[in-house]
Amino acid sequence: MSRWFGLKFIARNADNQQRVHLELWLDAQADGQWSQLTQADDNGCDWVAQDASLDGCTGSPFFYSKSQLLSWAGPWATFRSDSIEMDFRWLSVREIEPL
Repeated sequence: MSRWFGLKFIARNADNQQRVHLELWLDAQADGQWSQLTQADDNGCDWVAQDASLDGCTGSPFFYSKSQLLSWAGPWATFRSDSIEMDFRWLSVREIEPL
């Protein structure tokens, strides 16, 4: 496509960590005109991981369940694109207040 676009993914704890509110935003022309593509609320019950092993996360020391609500931030962030050649610029990660 040889063009720039903006993409934001927002995950915010809500209701005293009883759910995580998720939003996906797109700036199709990279001109500051953002539009929300979708939003969802993860309460740990509506959908679960399909892979029973979760890449070893069900074992010690983690013991995550397939329906684990992820309401905490990790010590790092990862930007990833599989099987696509992409250039990234102006990457950022920010912590925002819960809803």
